[in-house]
Amino acid sequence: ITGFFETYLKLNPEEEKELEKRIKLLNPKEAEEMLELTTSWHEKGRQEGRQEGELKKAWEMARNMLLDGEVVEKVIKYTGLEKEEINKLKREIEG
Repeated sequence: ITGFFETYLKLNPEEEKELEKRIKLLNPKEAEEMLELTTSWHEKGRQEGRQEGELKKAWEMARNMLLDGEVVEKVIKYTGLEKEEINKLKREIEG
């Protein structure tokens, strides 16, 4: 649990000790519910990170394809990016 809070709330050592102390005071059902909640938040964060990584790769691929002279329609087909995004990137490259 504290790993989640360290990642998202950035607890200092005193706050971390206080959190651990308070968690120990919870009844087992409450502690389990808290763990499930933090686990779901953690998983959501990982999914968002994966999506951001995939988007970054698509942008890099689109940029490379445009630099190689590929047409916008082909870049759209292989990256899944929107036409407006590709055209914006193309304008930036052509600068």
